[in-house]
Amino acid sequence: MNKKKNKPKKGIVTKEIILKKAVELLTEVGLESASVRQIAKLANISSAAAFYHFPTKESLIMEIIYYVVLSNHQKVSTLISIYDNAFERLLKHIQGNLQWAQENKQEAQILLLFYYLGSSNDDFSKMYSEILARARDRIKEHLLAGQRENIFHFKIDVEVLTEIIHNTLVGDFVNQSSSKLQSNMRSTQWVQFLTDLTKYESLKTNSIS
Repeated sequence: MNKKKNKPKKGIVTKEIILKKAVELLTEVGLESASVRQIAKLANISSAAAFYHFPTKESLIMEIIYYVVLSNHQKVSTLISIYDNAFERLLKHIQGNLQWAQENKQEAQILLLFYYLGSSNDDFSKMYSEILARARDRIKEHLLAGQRENIFHFKIDVEVLTEIIHNTLVGDFVNQSSSKLQSNMRSTQWVQFLTDLTKYESLKTNSIS
């Protein structure tokens, strides 16, 4: 009886399969060439079942983007510990995004497609703005927390600093998601970059000195 309660509903499972196959198809043939019918065939389900969950191609693409963003957020969240200070949380936020891009090339390419759609398509611009705002808010939260913890001593406006860090992360994300190589220097460079920007000063260092 408990097993039945914990068993995922068929509709949810089918929807997730469609989204996974849609990610594969979009990265393989591109946005213009992909269709809901093709995705249904790839997922080994009827076109009617696919259209039941996603009546239009636009609704499917929007759902794919939310699916990919959630995957990214879950990855980053698992890296952060309640024992981390604000600098460690900010660094893990950066590292988590880059690690996710390296491990999930196809999903990362969907996010790159979303950046393009958000800047060139009115239908996606509002969605893009909302997700962009949430992404920057997470960085801003770490920066403000660092001020409260008295380990960040930056003088620049927090909004400006947030934008600088986010824009740099997006640039590195693009490189990471389109490259098969991982740089051993990447983490070290980010540590130095964030330390310089935030004027990070560890409380442990203060206590020793």
